[in-house]
Amino acid sequence: MMRKANLRSIAKKKFKVTTDSNHKFPVPENKLDRDFKSGTLGEVWVSDIT
Repeated sequence: MMRKANLRSIAKKKFKVTTDSNHKFPVPENKLDRDFKSGTLGEVWVSDIT
């Protein structure tokens, strides 16, 4: 029915900022630079917090 009348709903999405880039905590350096390949076993350890 809405398509026949050329109507569209307007639903606003809630946006919540979850990242604080202006923190005072130290940021570790990026030693791997996304190169996860290693020559020896146990040389590179990675994890994910998601």
